[in-house]
Amino acid sequence: MAIDTNRYSASPNLIGQSAEVRLHKSHLEIWVNKRLDAKHNYIDGKHQRQVLPEHEAIYKKVSGQTQLLKHAFLRLGEPALSYYDGLKKHRGAAAGYHLQRILTYVDRHGADVITGALSHAQRYGAYSADAVLRIIQGKAQKKNTTMPPTPVPENIRDWLRSCAVEEQDPQFYDKIINNPDEEE
Repeated sequence: MAIDTNRYSASPNLIGQSAEVRLHKSHLEIWVNKRLDAKHNYIDGKHQRQVLPEHEAIYKKVSGQTQLLKHAFLRLGEPALSYYDGLKKHRGAAAGYHLQRILTYVDRHGADVITGALSHAQRYGAYSADAVLRIIQGKAQKKNTTMPPTPVPENIRDWLRSCAVEEQDPQFYDKIINNPDEEE
């Protein structure tokens, strides 16, 4: 909230809402939805800012950029939601860094490839942008010396796309069950 070239904090979770400022002789109050949100003493001087400690703690936890990244990431669907929860648990404050990197992979490789990689990474508890990148690049498959190696698909992106779930009309399955010899 800007008053006379100085800025005063309000709760970050109220961003975008209309506020009412009440000016008093010794302080100012910021009201949102008819509730007192913040009370500040006036700042001496010009072009300064005052952030209340309770607001500072929230700002540190949730920055605007982190919220935008989270929103963009969750648009990838259910695999992203599950992966986000694991990423927050395992990476804590660094989750935003990993979200940003993974979102750049979406631009390069496509959303369906990334959602397939997220599902695969989550199965193995691999919560990092590096793990997702290794899966995309096909480097995640470990060599097993006791069994013959599993053939790696020519194009890992095509394989990951095949992991994506597609909706199918239930009548399609009825035809397969009831008429197994008929071809479509």
